Amino acid sequence: TGSFVGTAVMTVGVGIFWYTTWAVSPWEYIAGSSALLVGMMLRLAAVSLYAFYPQEDGRGPWVDLSATPFFLAALALLCKKSYELMRRPWLSLPNYMFYAVLFISVSMLFTVSLSLLRAHDQKQALWHAPTVMDKVSRYSLYVGSVLLMLSTSRAKDAIESVLEDRY
Repeated sequence: TGSFVGTAVMTVGVGIFWYTTWAVSPWEYIAGSSALLVGMMLRLAAVSLYAFYPQEDGRGPWVDLSATPFFLAALALLCKKSYELMRRPWLSLPNYMFYAVLFISVSMLFTVSLSLLRAHDQKQALWHAPTVMDKVSRYSLYVGSVLLMLSTSRAKDAIESVLEDRY
């Protein structure tokens, strides 16, 4: 259940990112964050299948794989726009969006690989590589989510100025 709670918290974080992009972001961020939120919701459904319905082991990997097109669309849109907005110094706050997208891309790569392994061979639990892949995927997603939240915090001033202009 710890994995479920962690994924649920990250889904809420991506939901906050999605909400803030609607205020002041370009269309690539809006479309990308929407696709990322749908992908995270599908990932949450897969994790809940793994955690709460272990007897239904065959369905979780397919739910994970169904999230892949949403992640790919989100990552393509977010990566394109965040790369265009990068500036020096490379570790400054405006560049966190690009690094967040890179970490989420690594997470998605390992999640898809792991889901393909699970869908192909249900008896792979004795092999230790899926455990390592799952940890890399999970920690990459954690780091990517934290960077998304840091990037979102930068938008606070822009959102406040938009609200002041409107009201």
